[in-house]
Formats: sequence, structure tokens, C-alpha cells
Amino acid sequence: MIGTQALAKADPDGYTLMVAVSNHATNPALHATMAYDAMKDFEFISMLARAPVTIYTNPKFEPKNLKELIAYAKAKPATLSFGSAGPGSMTHLVAEQLKTLAGIDMQHVVYRGGTPAMNDAMSGTIPMTFATVPQALQQYNGKLLGAVAVTSEKRYPALPDVGTFKEQGVDLVASEWYVLLAPAKTPKPIVDKLNAEVRKIMATPNIGDKLPGIELFSSSSAAAKSFVESEVNRWGPVIKKLGLKVD
Repeated sequence: MIGTQALAKADPDGYTLMVAVSNHATNPALHATMAYDAMKDFEFISMLARAPVTIYTNPKFEPKNLKELIAYAKAKPATLSFGSAGPGSMTHLVAEQLKTLAGIDMQHVVYRGGTPAMNDAMSGTIPMTFATVPQALQQYNGKLLGAVAVTSEKRYPALPDVGTFKEQGVDLVASEWYVLLAPAKTPKPIVDKLNAEVRKIMATPNIGDKLPGIELFSSSSAAAKSFVESEVNRWGPVIKKLGLKVD
């Protein structure tokens, strides 16, 4: 938020930009006051990337798919615990949505970031953690973690053997995402030029080969703004219902 505030106050000349992530859309609901407006104070140049959320599990955890996990949680209400990247993170919100949609009760173990949660899932301190695909892909491929479901629309290339939430009966599609921003009132010719450069970069052959688990893509400026606004409207009510506050 400190960086975002600095961007909002920067000269709108196209030389100060920022890569914002999903919490750009959730911060307005998490904080009582903010020094900027998440939509009005920025020009949305292009989407850059996205990565779905996965339920990574300790290899000894009995459920091996989402249906088994839901049945397990229903058989042992309020005893199943999970980790995430922290309160209000996309990984936490996906877990809370699963609880609502599946009618299950699980306990959130609060961590300061996804890596400590992942480490505890590997050690068995907690049975599972919600994380983005790339965050624990190496550990999954090394069989240090299992995976029971992924929030992509279709089977995700990095996890071809893991079923989506949708195909396992839970209509939940979500991703951690990245968008390129400029200060509000950046002239349209500059925004258009930057957008064209992003599109050119994303069309580079094999550009994403060294980023397994992350899907790189571009969009129009209008599509980027529309998507972020839809995320604000999607997750704001969820955060309010949960009563989550960061400050």
C-alpha cells in the first residue's frame, strides 16, 4: 500500500509504473481508511499474469481429492485446520469461499506469509495449506506435498493430474493476478504505447518457460480496469461478511 500510494501521487508521465497484485482489489474492504482510491487514482495499462490457488496437502493426509476432503471435514467439523498467506489474502479468501460453498467448517491457522504455512504443511504441523500453484509447485513435484484441487477454469498445465474445484463439484474459479498500473491522468497516448509494448513482450516465444505455474498474458486497458473492478465487487462482500480487518 505504501508503494501504491506513492504511485497515486507520482507525475502521470508514463515513467512511474507499478505491478499490483490481487490485494489491490481486496485492500479497500480490509482497511477502514486508505490514502488512495483503488480505481479512480490509477490508469490500468494491462493485465500481466495470473496463477490459480491450490490446496496443497501433507502427503500423509488421507483425502486425495476435493470430494474426500469435504467428506472428511463434514465428519470432523471444526477440527480440520488449514494455512494460507495470511488474513484477507487470495489464498485465505478461496478457503473461506470453499467453506461456504461446501458447507464445511475449518480452522484458519494464521501465518505471516505463504512460505511458513507451506513448511508446516510439509512437516505435518498442519494438514494442508491454500497457496498459489507456483508457490509450492517444486515441493509438489518432489512429492513433499500432495494437491487435491486447483481453482483454474480448466485443468492447469502445471498440475495436469489435479482436478479443478469445478470438476469436483464446487463452482469456484479464482486466481492471484498481476496488473500494470500508472497514475491517474496519464495521457491516453502514453497508456496506449505502454499497452502495445506489454502485448509485444507477451507475444515473445517461450517467455513464460522459466515461470512454471504462472500464466503470462496481456489485455486491453479497458479489460484490465473492468476485471479489477469486478474483483473489488466480488471479494468486498466476502471480506465484510467474514468481518476481516487489517487495521
